[in-house]
Amino acid sequence: MLERSETSTDKGKPISAKRAAKIFKNLDENRDKSLDAEEIAEFFKEAADMVDFSWEFLTARLPNIATTGLKVGKEEFITADWDGFFSSAKTMHPEWFARHSRQTWMGYSDHPFLETVLDKVAAVTGLSERLVRKTAEPMQVLLYPPHGGHYSCHHDTAPDGLDDARFMTVFFFLNDVADGGETVLFGTDLNGTFPEDRAFAGEDIWGPIESQCQSVLSCPQPSRGHAMPQPFSSALAVKPRMGTALFWYNMAVDPKGHIGQFYWSSIHGGCPTRADEKWAANVWLHARAKKSRKEL
Repeated sequence: MLERSETSTDKGKPISAKRAAKIFKNLDENRDKSLDAEEIAEFFKEAADMVDFSWEFLTARLPNIATTGLKVGKEEFITADWDGFFSSAKTMHPEWFARHSRQTWMGYSDHPFLETVLDKVAAVTGLSERLVRKTAEPMQVLLYPPHGGHYSCHHDTAPDGLDDARFMTVFFFLNDVADGGETVLFGTDLNGTFPEDRAFAGEDIWGPIESQCQSVLSCPQPSRGHAMPQPFSSALAVKPRMGTALFWYNMAVDPKGHIGQFYWSSIHGGCPTRADEKWAANVWLHARAKKSRKEL
């Protein structure tokens, strides 16, 4: 029942020469008829949700680019086999993509045991059992394979998704993972490094942070003694332990269940696995914006 997890930009749309020409025109803002490493990185992110790469890997698989230095010319870009390149990258370096996992969905009415899990969600969060059962999305069960299973930093709901938003995330660890696989809450500040109002700041503050934390290099690394790197050294990284759970608000919600402010600081991610696979699950609680009298 497990299917490959996908992101909104990971749709596998073929890149024909015609499409490549259009993409090149949009990326080449300075009109120098070439794309530098930063522009190529932007293309990878938009085309395949690929957030890391090495120039050596690129030039080894696209020989017509190998002699151009750290730039790709227009003709080289248009004639390159980008579909083959992304396929090879996914096979050899899944950690370079924003998401590498498999998933399925479990309905509460189909699995009565899960209803007791919802009651535990209510007990832990302080929300009513009625509200939790009414608003819970079917449980998402995830398998992160060993040696690179991960999900780069992201939000669980859209800032403009006022019609139906996941206002709360409850994330369960379903097995022990000896090394790797941490969940990092990038918006947390364990040692008071930043001003308190940073947690409620907008996209102007959190947009650049989201760009920085896309790479798996933003996770704890054995070479650094498993410490978080800068500028995320004060963020909470939680090791997977079976039977434990985290929860956080993605948006403010009033006592009547209407959503308010979007929390840009709810950004989080799943770090790469190493020797062990990682099993996890999400319960998302939904809410809607309050309707105006005109809408009513």
